[in-house]
Amino acid sequence: MFVSRRSFIAGAASLAAAPALGAVSSSGETDVAIIGAGAAGIAAARKVAAAGRRFALIEASDHVGGRCVTDTRTFGVPFDRGARWVRFPDSNPVARLSGRAAVEFVLGPFACGKGLDEISAMDFSRALERDADAYCRQGYGALLGKLAADLPVQFGITAQRLLSTRSSVEIETTRGRIVARAAIVTVSTGVLGAERIKFEPALPPRQRDAIAKLSLGTYEHVALELKGNPLQAQNDDLIFEKPSGPRTAALLANVSGTPLCIVEVAGKVARELQGEAAMADFATGWLAGLYGADIKKAVGKTAVTAWTRDPFTLGAFSAAAPGGQPGRRTLMEPVRERLFFAGEAVHETLWGTVNGAWESGERA
Repeated sequence: MFVSRRSFIAGAASLAAAPALGAVSSSGETDVAIIGAGAAGIAAARKVAAAGRRFALIEASDHVGGRCVTDTRTFGVPFDRGARWVRFPDSNPVARLSGRAAVEFVLGPFACGKGLDEISAMDFSRALERDADAYCRQGYGALLGKLAADLPVQFGITAQRLLSTRSSVEIETTRGRIVARAAIVTVSTGVLGAERIKFEPALPPRQRDAIAKLSLGTYEHVALELKGNPLQAQNDDLIFEKPSGPRTAALLANVSGTPLCIVEVAGKVARELQGEAAMADFATGWLAGLYGADIKKAVGKTAVTAWTRDPFTLGAFSAAAPGGQPGRRTLMEPVRERLFFAGEAVHETLWGTVNGAWESGERA
């Protein structure tokens, strides 16, 4: 199942953990207001709670994890609809905490969701090499749900306006107003760039420019049920083709030894495909081109993601435009000493990763 509001609350109760520190309602006063309960928001809240500070953690959607969503309903096995790879498992702060969450990691083998002419060469070169990866057998979203289980997340609350004063930050939400000494904003640069949250006074030009140049790429999963291993692939095989043109994809076969195969579609191709049916047709057609037309007959259930159309993300993960790489450091700077940004876009070398988002949340 998704780590939804209902299952999250039930899971949190079953853990019988120590009471969350300093929780406040969605309309009140607190030390720190944290907007967004993805990896960065969870990390920030845990840090604030450990310091004994009061905080409010609000989330616009009905689940924790942000772009880490594990679906076990569709196929009966964990399907990570968003982030999957656990980068650098030996040093990843999320992986280090996994022992307490009773989840299993397994070693495993499109980089940015945009075309090469749309990205910063400096940003790409500064990214740490990502060839040491693992994955969570129970799902990345499930892991983050466990790590957030003792946090008082308030779901279905959207921040609409942030007013910074000399002494506080006032956050107007769909369920009231929060007054905090400081605010940590962890929503995606897609949401920030679309101005879904209004800032008063307006953000400084440097921050606005950074957000504009760190827009999100397009990266979608087309999950296909292929029983009987008709591809004759190994478990968790990552398969690429040598394409003759831009309409290509990648394949993750037999996920965790199950019939689940995921076709990864990114960049312009993913943006041009409109709707679940078009995405599924492209994926099965692409597979047929590699393995023969009969492969289409083997396809059972299908599921398609649509991160670019998700109103709470508006894209997959950040990719700096040419000249935009310095914007990551710009977003690390506090605004008027009370407003802080965090998330995968706010990391110079681990952008586009969950551990990068987590580290930025702890730093903020």
